[in-house]
Amino acid sequence: MKFTTVNTDLYRALDTVSGAVAAKPDKEILKSILLERKEDFLELRATDMEISIRHRIPVQFLSEPDPELDLIAVPSEQFLETCRSLPEIPITFEVNPNFGVLLSHDRGQYDWMAFKGDAFPEFPSITDGQSIQFDRNQLKTGFGLIGFSVAKDISRPGMMGILFEVLEGSARLVSTDGHRLARCIFKNYEGDLDVRALAPSKAFMQAARIEGLDECKIEITENHLSFDFGYTQVISRLINASFPNYERAIPTENDKIVHVARKELLESIQRVNIFASENSNHIVLDCQDNVISINAVDIERSSKGAETVSCVYSGEPTQIGFNAQYLLDLLRYLPSDEITLSMGIPNRAALLKPVPQSDSIHLTFLIMPIMLNKL
Repeated sequence: MKFTTVNTDLYRALDTVSGAVAAKPDKEILKSILLERKEDFLELRATDMEISIRHRIPVQFLSEPDPELDLIAVPSEQFLETCRSLPEIPITFEVNPNFGVLLSHDRGQYDWMAFKGDAFPEFPSITDGQSIQFDRNQLKTGFGLIGFSVAKDISRPGMMGILFEVLEGSARLVSTDGHRLARCIFKNYEGDLDVRALAPSKAFMQAARIEGLDECKIEITENHLSFDFGYTQVISRLINASFPNYERAIPTENDKIVHVARKELLESIQRVNIFASENSNHIVLDCQDNVISINAVDIERSSKGAETVSCVYSGEPTQIGFNAQYLLDLLRYLPSDEITLSMGIPNRAALLKPVPQSDSIHLTFLIMPIMLNKL
């Protein structure tokens, strides 16, 4: 294989698939990116055996087709770093019969060894799936809003992914770590499709990175979730575990409603939290008479903090405790200047929503309270 292209084009392609390169693989070849000649295109592939990405770019081939040398696995680290550091210049890439790689330009050259490509894992085949055309920008926005609340605890595999659903004329992305829950409902996806898939958050993160067409085709099979952007495809294995019944967790009878400026509430909680217990981050919100009193105490350090924030409040006076760090995360990700915080009985989840809601995305954050007798 021998071809020429512009370095920046090759680097963008390498960067696109590099998100699937295995960090600590059991096989050395999985640290590589597979290059394959496909007519006038160069196809690049990477996989960590959970997420697989492939991407095609046009290049000018300078060699005749060769079944053996037109399929090679190139160690990714040197390849990526070299192309990243070069300016936008023409480069030539060549593979010799011993699978040595030569990357050259008018001022220098670099060579290293590659692997025979036939030992690289096959790209997953997607057949007999259900599919939906999805707006790429909404996919990126949705992941950016809910990705923070995915669980990191490997003992709870059902919470270590993002749930993707299409039902009742809408598409949904949902994540939870057991303390918080985030749900995005995309309201402009109508049809008879009724599907549900739980996939690693890394799959959505990589799909959200893809640039190009405004729409992608999302396809769901029994074992895989695929994002097809035309020249780029991201495929993930589904998580073989149950996602919590999140609809049951979202309360519908919270009758104590705070309407407040998001930034003012966030900054007050940040300051008061300085004086909360370093171990628990517990704070108390006391809501009444259109004022929120925010309080924190750390007995071990003999410190306490308190602030008030003006709001519009409806409902009986109430006190509710939260982990300040969890609450701050939600406030940081809410995409609006004004928000509502709705509360019910002390042990019932509280809900945060932007005001107003977007015409196309309905966003709900849930946070579990801390019982006040534990503060």
